[in-house]
Amino acid sequence: MEIERKFLVNYLPFDLGEFEVIHITQGYISIDPVIRIRSEAMKISREDTGVKELTSIFSSPISSTPMKMRYTLTCKGKGLMAREELNLLISGDAYRHLLSKVEGRLIKKDRYIIPMDDDPDGLVCELDVFKEDLEPLVMAEIEFVSEEEARAFDPPYWFGEEVTDQPAYQNANMSLRKSDL
Repeated sequence: MEIERKFLVNYLPFDLGEFEVIHITQGYISIDPVIRIRSEAMKISREDTGVKELTSIFSSPISSTPMKMRYTLTCKGKGLMAREELNLLISGDAYRHLLSKVEGRLIKKDRYIIPMDDDPDGLVCELDVFKEDLEPLVMAEIEFVSEEEARAFDPPYWFGEEVTDQPAYQNANMSLRKSDL
C-alpha cells in the first residue's frame, strides 16, 4: 500500500546540493490501470559493497562519478492519497524494450531525498524537480505508514498548495498532458 501526500513547492529554504539525488526517467505503458516503467540513476555511496542483481554501474556522461542504475516496473491501483502499489525490479534490457510501449511523454525529474529533521517519526520528503517541458514544476511527496499518520501530518512552512487530491498532479496523468500545470 502506498500512502502519500503531495505538495507544490515554490520556495526552498536550503541548498539542494546538500541532499542525495536520484535522476529518474519514467513512462507509462498504461494509465488505467497504471503500469509504469522507471530508470533511476544514483551515485554509488561508500556503503555500496557490490552490484546487486538487476543493478548496473556506469559513469555519468556529465562527470566521471560512478552511478548505480535501477530499473522497475510498477503497477498501481486506483486512489489518490492511498492505493495499492507493486514494484518489480527488471533488467535494463527489459526497460529499454518496454520504452517503445510508453503512452505519452517520458517524465524526467531529479528526486532529492530530504529528511524531515523536526519529525519524530523520521519522515522523509521526496522532492521532485521536473525537467524539460515540465519545468519549473517542483513537488514534494511524503510517504506514510498509515492514513491516520498522513492526515495528522503538519507540512513545513516551505510546502505550498497541497495537490494530493488533484488527479492532474499524478505523474501518470501528467505524462499525457501538455505542460500547462
